[in-house]
Amino acid sequence: MKSRNIRKAFLQSLDRSKVTQYLPKNVDKAENILCPSTTFMGDNFRSLVGGGSYYLKQDKNTGALLSAGLNELSLSELKSVSVICPDDPNVKLMVNEMITTWNSKFNNYFNIEPLDRATLDSRVKSGSYQIALYAIQPVSDGPLSALSLFKSGAVGNAPRMDDPNFDAMLNDAQNKSGSAATAAYAAAEKYLNEQAVFYPLYYEKHYFASAKGVNGIVFHPYGMGIDFIQAGKE
Repeated sequence: MKSRNIRKAFLQSLDRSKVTQYLPKNVDKAENILCPSTTFMGDNFRSLVGGGSYYLKQDKNTGALLSAGLNELSLSELKSVSVICPDDPNVKLMVNEMITTWNSKFNNYFNIEPLDRATLDSRVKSGSYQIALYAIQPVSDGPLSALSLFKSGAVGNAPRMDDPNFDAMLNDAQNKSGSAATAAYAAAEKYLNEQAVFYPLYYEKHYFASAKGVNGIVFHPYGMGIDFIQAGKE
């Protein structure tokens, strides 16, 4: 998985419609790394950049990508790969669909390893995995919060991405303002997709409930915090 060509071969061999037919309950299908509710300068970020989907699209030439990647690594064949994922019935169906495609396309036998949440977290944080179906969690709103999770040395950098070009793009975006900053963050998100280190599949939902007559409570979608400063009851 150190080879971008090999990562792209894996992702671009997938029939996305077949994979996403097994979406878990309580989620929305993802079109981008940044979720639809992301805002920037007081406006919806996706509206500011004109919409569009940046995830890697299916490609018939993945065999050539795989061969190029193997040559880069001086390998004669693709080694067996394991995919770790949450132990959820629908997630396992999704991963099985991916593995079925990869086994067929690459003439190999890949494995699925379902794990409980704590073990999955531990394996990803320690880097003890090859491919993982794993959630990232921005701590606040805005494009920088999610994208900075992939910056070199960042806490929460699940794929342990170390890319000076991406780091420079984020730094450049932070130093811009207005439409120039919007375009810079959009370029960074597109670049991140093209590196094939993270493939967006779905957005998880979280629900909060309050009693009838209670008002002034603010529910924050990022970090899942709740603000009671203005809370009151009729």
